[in-house]
Amino acid sequence: MGETSRRALLGTAAAAVAVSAIPAAAAPLLPAEHPDAALAAAWARYKAASVALNAAGLDGLSDEEMEPHYAPADAAAAVIDATPARTPAGAAIKLRLAFVRVGQSNDHWDAAFGGEPTARLLADHGDALMWAAIRDLEAMVG
Repeated sequence: MGETSRRALLGTAAAAVAVSAIPAAAAPLLPAEHPDAALAAAWARYKAASVALNAAGLDGLSDEEMEPHYAPADAAAAVIDATPARTPAGAAIKLRLAFVRVGQSNDHWDAAFGGEPTARLLADHGDALMWAAIRDLEAMVG
């Protein structure tokens, strides 16, 4: 299975991510004293960077020219990758990022950024299981 290029991913993400489509409720910011506050802040930066990519109008740019536009999302994802989750809230954030990376479809982006998964997405057993795990972890948080 080939690796999806950033250009192809941007095309998918740009179609899926609109500023009004990303509610604050998806993996909300946590109080500064929360053990997973750094993960929540990084997730918020990742979502904001995705919105910026959507709005940037990068059509026609080469991969090299697009690279700087990805830096904020890449930096936020690196924090999420490197920071151990200490609570179910942190684990859910990490799983949301994995859900986006593995799925790389409009449905995955919409669900991970605060929407609900489509029936088509949930028809895939792997996606359904990953989404159920996200929901289970978030339910533990309250």
